[in-house]
Amino acid sequence: MVSLLRFGALAALLTGSAGVFADLKPVADDELSSVVAQAGLTVEYSGQTYLGQFRFENAGAYQVDGITMGGAGVTQAGSSEGYGVNFDDARMTLDIDFDGVLDVAWQPGISDKIDWGFRADDVTLESSGARQSALFTNVEAWGFLKEVRRRVNPPAADGSSRGVSTYSEFTIENLTADASSNTLGIEGGYVKGMEPAGFAVLDTTFRPLSAAQSGIGRDTVTVEVHNFAADIGMSNLSIGGVGLGAVTLDNVRVTDTAITLNH
Repeated sequence: MVSLLRFGALAALLTGSAGVFADLKPVADDELSSVVAQAGLTVEYSGQTYLGQFRFENAGAYQVDGITMGGAGVTQAGSSEGYGVNFDDARMTLDIDFDGVLDVAWQPGISDKIDWGFRADDVTLESSGARQSALFTNVEAWGFLKEVRRRVNPPAADGSSRGVSTYSEFTIENLTADASSNTLGIEGGYVKGMEPAGFAVLDTTFRPLSAAQSGIGRDTVTVEVHNFAADIGMSNLSIGGVGLGAVTLDNVRVTDTAITLNH
Protein backbone atom coordinates (compact mmCIF):
# COMPACT_ATOMS: atom_id res chain seq x y z
CA MET A 1 0.00 0.00 0.00
CA VAL A 2 2.79 2.31 0.78
CA SER A 3 4.23 1.61 -2.68
CA LEU A 4 0.92 2.47 -4.37
CA LEU A 5 0.80 5.68 -2.37
CA ARG A 6 4.23 6.75 -3.56
CA PHE A 7 3.43 5.81 -7.16
CA GLY A 8 0.15 7.67 -7.08
CA ALA A 9 1.63 10.83 -5.61
CA LEU A 10 4.43 10.86 -8.16
CA ALA A 11 2.01 10.18 -11.02
CA ALA A 12 -0.20 13.05 -9.88
CA LEU A 13 2.83 15.33 -9.77
CA LEU A 14 4.11 14.36 -13.21
CA THR A 15 0.69 14.62 -14.87
CA GLY A 16 -0.14 18.02 -13.40
CA SER A 17 -1.15 21.29 -14.99
CA ALA A 18 -0.22 21.79 -18.63
CA GLY A 19 0.65 25.35 -17.74
CA VAL A 20 3.55 24.14 -15.64
CA PHE A 21 5.13 22.31 -18.56
CA ALA A 22 4.41 25.07 -21.07
CA ASP A 23 7.32 27.10 -19.71
CA LEU A 24 9.83 24.23 -19.86
CA LYS A 25 12.53 24.53 -22.56
CA PRO A 26 14.87 21.88 -24.06
CA VAL A 27 18.28 21.47 -22.45
CA ALA A 28 21.35 20.98 -24.65
CA ASP A 29 23.66 18.02 -24.01
CA ASP A 30 26.49 20.18 -22.74
CA GLU A 31 24.12 21.90 -20.33
CA LEU A 32 22.60 18.60 -19.19
CA SER A 33 26.05 17.22 -18.30
CA SER A 34 26.36 19.82 -15.56
CA VAL A 35 23.08 18.63 -14.01
CA VAL A 36 24.31 15.08 -13.34
CA ALA A 37 25.55 14.48 -9.77
CA GLN A 38 24.28 17.84 -8.56
CA ALA A 39 22.29 18.35 -5.35
CA GLY A 40 19.10 17.55 -7.23
CA LEU A 41 15.58 18.86 -7.56
CA THR A 42 13.36 19.21 -4.49
CA VAL A 43 9.57 19.38 -4.87
CA GLU A 44 7.05 20.01 -2.11
CA TYR A 45 3.86 18.02 -2.62
CA SER A 46 0.30 18.19 -1.30
CA GLY A 47 -2.66 16.36 -2.79
CA GLN A 48 -4.65 13.18 -3.36
CA THR A 49 -4.62 10.49 -6.03
CA TYR A 50 -7.57 8.52 -7.42
CA LEU A 51 -7.25 5.37 -9.52
CA GLY A 52 -10.24 3.56 -10.94
CA GLN A 53 -8.31 0.30 -11.17
CA PHE A 54 -4.82 -1.13 -10.65
CA ARG A 55 -4.28 -4.45 -12.43
CA PHE A 56 -1.19 -6.67 -12.67
CA GLU A 57 -1.43 -9.49 -15.22
CA ASN A 58 0.72 -12.54 -15.73
CA ALA A 59 -0.77 -16.04 -16.01
CA GLY A 60 -3.61 -14.67 -13.89
CA ALA A 61 -4.25 -11.20 -12.54
CA TYR A 62 -4.22 -9.17 -9.32
CA GLN A 63 -6.75 -6.35 -9.39
CA VAL A 64 -7.60 -3.46 -7.04
CA ASP A 65 -10.66 -1.30 -7.80
CA GLY A 66 -11.74 2.11 -6.53
CA ILE A 67 -8.45 3.39 -5.08
CA THR A 68 -8.07 6.64 -3.13
CA MET A 69 -4.68 7.68 -1.75
CA GLY A 70 -3.82 10.77 0.26
CA GLY A 71 -3.55 11.80 3.90
CA ALA A 72 -4.80 9.63 6.75
CA GLY A 73 -8.11 11.53 6.60
CA VAL A 74 -9.23 9.60 3.50
CA THR A 75 -10.02 6.74 5.91
CA GLN A 76 -12.73 6.83 8.57
CA ALA A 77 -10.29 5.95 11.35
CA GLY A 78 -7.75 8.55 10.25
CA SER A 79 -10.41 11.23 9.91
CA SER A 80 -11.64 10.53 13.43
CA GLU A 81 -8.06 11.12 14.64
CA GLY A 82 -8.18 14.59 13.09
CA TYR A 83 -5.95 14.09 10.04
CA GLY A 84 -6.61 15.78 6.71
CA VAL A 85 -7.35 14.15 3.36
CA ASN A 86 -4.22 15.41 1.58
CA PHE A 87 -0.84 13.69 1.51
CA ASP A 88 1.13 16.80 2.43
CA ASP A 89 4.19 18.19 4.21
CA ALA A 90 6.05 15.87 1.82
CA ARG A 91 9.28 16.75 0.04
CA MET A 92 10.51 14.74 -2.92
CA THR A 93 14.17 15.04 -3.92
CA LEU A 94 15.58 13.67 -7.17
CA ASP A 95 19.32 13.14 -7.73
CA ILE A 96 21.26 11.70 -10.68
CA ASP A 97 24.64 10.19 -9.78
CA PHE A 98 27.78 10.09 -11.96
CA ASP A 99 27.08 6.49 -13.01
CA GLY A 100 23.47 7.23 -14.05
CA VAL A 101 21.75 6.08 -10.86
CA LEU A 102 18.51 7.96 -10.16
CA ASP A 103 17.72 8.46 -6.47
CA VAL A 104 14.25 9.64 -5.41
CA ALA A 105 13.63 10.41 -1.73
CA TRP A 106 10.35 11.20 0.04
CA GLN A 107 10.83 12.87 3.42
CA PRO A 108 8.76 15.05 5.77
CA GLY A 109 8.94 18.79 5.33
CA ILE A 110 8.69 20.51 8.71
CA SER A 111 7.45 17.61 10.86
CA ASP A 112 9.10 14.30 11.74
CA LYS A 113 6.63 12.10 9.81
CA ILE A 114 3.99 12.19 7.07
CA ASP A 115 0.52 10.79 7.62
CA TRP A 116 -0.81 8.68 4.73
CA GLY A 117 -4.10 6.96 3.94
CA PHE A 118 -5.35 4.37 1.47
CA ARG A 119 -8.83 3.13 0.52
CA ALA A 120 -9.96 0.52 -2.03
CA ASP A 121 -13.36 -0.88 -2.87
CA ASP A 122 -12.29 -4.42 -3.81
CA VAL A 123 -9.17 -6.57 -4.10
CA THR A 124 -9.50 -9.67 -6.28
CA LEU A 125 -7.42 -12.44 -7.82
CA GLU A 126 -8.17 -13.84 -11.28
CA SER A 127 -6.97 -17.24 -12.49
CA SER A 128 -5.73 -17.99 -16.01
CA GLY A 129 -9.25 -19.31 -16.69
CA ALA A 130 -10.75 -15.89 -15.86
CA ARG A 131 -12.25 -17.14 -12.58
CA GLN A 132 -12.23 -14.40 -9.95
CA SER A 133 -11.77 -14.79 -6.20
CA ALA A 134 -12.52 -11.85 -3.90
CA LEU A 135 -9.83 -11.28 -1.29
CA PHE A 136 -10.88 -8.07 0.45
CA THR A 137 -13.68 -5.53 0.24
CA ASN A 138 -13.78 -1.95 1.56
CA VAL A 139 -10.11 -1.89 2.55
CA GLU A 140 -8.87 1.10 4.57
CA ALA A 141 -5.41 1.72 6.01
CA TRP A 142 -3.61 4.70 7.45
CA GLY A 143 -0.26 5.28 9.08
CA PHE A 144 2.93 7.31 9.13
CA LEU A 145 5.85 7.61 6.77
CA LYS A 146 9.28 8.64 8.03
CA GLU A 147 11.30 8.12 4.88
CA VAL A 148 11.17 6.44 1.48
CA ARG A 149 14.20 6.17 -0.80
CA ARG A 150 13.94 4.67 -4.27
CA ARG A 151 16.98 3.95 -6.46
CA VAL A 152 16.62 3.23 -10.16
CA ASN A 153 19.76 1.37 -11.19
CA PRO A 154 21.09 1.56 -14.77
CA PRO A 155 21.50 -1.73 -16.70
CA ALA A 156 24.55 -3.90 -16.03
CA ALA A 157 27.37 -4.16 -18.56
CA ASP A 158 25.69 -7.16 -20.22
CA GLY A 159 22.44 -5.23 -20.63
CA SER A 160 20.53 -7.07 -17.88
CA SER A 161 18.37 -5.10 -15.45
CA ARG A 162 19.70 -4.28 -12.00
CA GLY A 163 16.21 -3.33 -10.88
CA VAL A 164 14.69 -0.70 -8.65
CA SER A 165 15.65 -0.65 -4.96
CA THR A 166 13.37 0.81 -2.29
CA TYR A 167 14.10 1.52 1.37
CA SER A 168 11.24 2.72 3.59
CA GLU A 169 10.47 3.40 7.24
CA PHE A 170 6.73 3.41 7.92
CA THR A 171 3.85 2.33 10.12
CA ILE A 172 0.35 1.07 9.50
CA GLU A 173 -1.60 2.37 12.46
CA ASN A 174 -4.93 0.84 11.48
CA LEU A 175 -5.91 -1.60 8.72
CA THR A 176 -9.47 -2.81 8.21
CA ALA A 177 -11.39 -4.85 5.61
CA ASP A 178 -15.06 -5.78 5.80
CA ALA A 179 -15.94 -9.33 6.83
CA SER A 180 -18.22 -11.18 4.41
CA SER A 181 -19.09 -14.72 3.39
CA ASN A 182 -16.44 -14.89 0.64
CA THR A 183 -13.61 -12.56 1.72
CA LEU A 184 -10.96 -12.10 4.38
CA GLY A 185 -11.91 -9.61 7.08
CA ILE A 186 -9.47 -7.59 9.18
CA GLU A 187 -10.08 -5.50 12.28
CA GLY A 188 -7.45 -3.37 14.00
CA GLY A 189 -4.55 -4.40 11.80
CA TYR A 190 -1.15 -2.79 12.34
CA VAL A 191 2.49 -2.91 11.22
CA LYS A 192 4.90 -1.04 13.48
CA GLY A 193 8.51 -0.90 14.54
CA MET A 194 9.89 -3.20 17.18
CA GLU A 195 10.80 -0.30 19.45
CA PRO A 196 8.08 1.83 21.11
CA ALA A 197 6.94 4.54 18.68
CA GLY A 198 9.33 3.04 16.14
CA PHE A 199 8.95 2.50 12.40
CA ALA A 200 8.87 -0.75 10.48
CA VAL A 201 11.73 -1.12 7.99
CA LEU A 202 11.48 -2.57 4.48
CA ASP A 203 14.45 -2.76 2.10
CA THR A 204 13.77 -4.46 -1.26
CA THR A 205 14.82 -4.65 -4.90
CA PHE A 206 12.33 -5.32 -7.71
CA ARG A 207 14.12 -6.77 -10.73
CA PRO A 208 12.92 -8.11 -14.10
CA LEU A 209 14.55 -11.40 -15.14
CA SER A 210 15.08 -12.55 -18.71
CA ALA A 211 14.26 -16.12 -19.75
CA ALA A 212 17.97 -16.97 -19.55
CA GLN A 213 18.29 -15.56 -16.01
CA SER A 214 15.05 -16.86 -14.53
CA GLY A 215 15.73 -20.60 -14.67
CA ILE A 216 12.12 -21.24 -15.76
CA GLY A 217 12.60 -20.56 -19.46
CA ARG A 218 10.59 -17.32 -19.66
CA ASP A 219 10.72 -13.68 -18.62
CA THR A 220 9.57 -12.97 -15.08
CA VAL A 221 10.24 -10.71 -12.10
CA THR A 222 11.82 -11.22 -8.71
CA VAL A 223 11.51 -9.30 -5.43
CA GLU A 224 14.64 -9.42 -3.29
CA VAL A 225 13.92 -8.68 0.39
CA HIS A 226 17.17 -7.44 1.88
CA ASN A 227 15.65 -6.54 5.23
CA PHE A 228 12.19 -6.41 6.78
CA ALA A 229 11.70 -5.81 10.51
CA ALA A 230 8.39 -5.12 12.23
CA ASP A 231 5.72 -6.08 14.75
CA ILE A 232 2.54 -7.21 12.96
CA GLY A 233 -0.92 -7.92 14.32
CA MET A 234 -4.68 -7.44 14.23
CA SER A 235 -7.46 -7.56 16.79
CA ASN A 236 -9.50 -10.00 14.68
CA LEU A 237 -9.06 -11.99 11.47
CA SER A 238 -12.09 -13.51 9.79
CA ILE A 239 -12.37 -15.95 6.88
CA GLY A 240 -15.70 -16.23 5.09
CA GLY A 241 -17.37 -14.18 7.80
CA VAL A 242 -16.14 -16.44 10.62
CA GLY A 243 -13.99 -14.62 13.20
CA LEU A 244 -10.78 -16.40 14.23
CA GLY A 245 -9.63 -13.95 16.89
CA ALA A 246 -6.51 -11.86 17.36
CA VAL A 247 -3.24 -12.40 15.52
CA THR A 248 0.09 -11.18 16.91
CA LEU A 249 3.51 -11.57 15.28
CA ASP A 250 6.26 -9.85 17.25
CA ASN A 251 9.84 -9.25 16.12
CA VAL A 252 9.29 -10.40 12.55
CA ARG A 253 12.53 -10.34 10.54
CA VAL A 254 13.14 -11.32 6.92
CA THR A 255 16.59 -10.97 5.33
CA ASP A 256 18.32 -12.08 2.14
CA THR A 257 15.17 -13.57 0.63
CA ALA A 258 14.14 -13.64 -3.04
CA ILE A 259 10.57 -14.18 -4.25
CA THR A 260 10.28 -15.01 -7.96
CA LEU A 261 7.03 -15.06 -9.91
CA ASN A 262 6.89 -18.56 -11.40
CA HIS A 263 4.03 -18.27 -13.92
